[in-house]
Amino acid sequence: ESVRWGDNGEGTAHLTFKHGTDGETVSVESGFTVGADGARASFRDSLAQATPSIKSVRLEESNTRVYKIVPLNLPQDWRKDLNYSARTNAGLNMDALPTKEGLMLGVFIFRPNDERVLSLKNGDEAKALVSEHLPMFADHISDEAYQNLATMPISRFPTFSFCGPDVHFGSQAVLLGDAIHTVKPYFGLGVNSAFEDVQVLEKCLAESRDKLSIALKLFSDRRAKEAKALVEMSREFDNDGMLTFLTFVLPLIVDTISHKMAPWLFAPNTLTMLTNEKAYLFTKIRRRKRQDRIVQVLLGASFVAVAIRSVMMIARLFF
Repeated sequence: ESVRWGDNGEGTAHLTFKHGTDGETVSVESGFTVGADGARASFRDSLAQATPSIKSVRLEESNTRVYKIVPLNLPQDWRKDLNYSARTNAGLNMDALPTKEGLMLGVFIFRPNDERVLSLKNGDEAKALVSEHLPMFADHISDEAYQNLATMPISRFPTFSFCGPDVHFGSQAVLLGDAIHTVKPYFGLGVNSAFEDVQVLEKCLAESRDKLSIALKLFSDRRAKEAKALVEMSREFDNDGMLTFLTFVLPLIVDTISHKMAPWLFAPNTLTMLTNEKAYLFTKIRRRKRQDRIVQVLLGASFVAVAIRSVMMIARLFF
C-alpha cells in the first residue's frame, strides 16, 4: 500500500500493506527489506519514487501472446525430463513442461485476438481445434481438461523490463528476481536468474562480512548490468514471422555450425550458453556473441569476395 523510507536509504523503513484474504491492513517497521514481488513490482515502484538511481525500463512488445494451461498425459515411453514444443503456421503453439509428478504441463499459446480460441464454448470444440492444429497432443488431453481449456480465462505473459542503474537503496532495501529482470518464460531464464540473484547476494554479504551498505552496493554493481543484458537478449528472441528466423533461428543454426567446425574460434549458440551449468554472465554472452558475429561477417565477406574473383578469373580464361 505504501512505504516511507529513511533518509538516503538509511535507518528504518515503514511499510503498510494488505495481508491475507480479508485484506487486513498491516504496518511494520524494517531495517532491511528484500523486494521480490515479481513482474508487477509495486515495491520497486516505491523505491523509484524514493531515489532517481532506480528506474524501470519496459521494452516495446512486438510479438504479444497469451496462453491457457492444460495438463498433458503423454505416453509412458516419452521422456518426462524434457520440454516438448510445437509451433504452427496457424499461430497456435503448445509447450509441454515437465513436473516432479510426471504429468506434463501444457501451455497453449495464441494471439490475444484469436477468435478460434476466444469463441470456444465446450470441450468438443476445444478438442477439434487442438486435433486440427496440434494433433501430436490431441489424444493426450482428457475430456475434462478440454472443457477447462474452453472455459478458463486467458493468462498474459509479463512484458520485458529491467531495473537500473541501481537495484538497491542504501542499506535499507534490495530488489531480486522479476523485480529487476522480467522476461517471458520460454527458456526458463526467469526463475533460474532469480536463483542466481540470491546466490550473488549471498556472496556479496559474505565478502562484506554482512555489512549491508557495502554488500548491497556490490550486488547492484554485479547484477544491474546482468539484468539489462538478460532482458535485452531475451527480447531479441521474441520476434514474429520472418524476424523470428533472422534474429533467432538463423543465428542458432550459424552458431551451431561455426562452433562445430571451429570450437577454438567460435562459442556455442546463445541458448546453449544461457543454459550452460558454468553459468556464463549474461553480459559476457552478449559480448562474445557480438565478437562471433563480426568474425562470421568478415569470413563470409571474404568467402564471397574470393568466389567472385574466382568466377571472374574463369570468365577471362574462357571468354
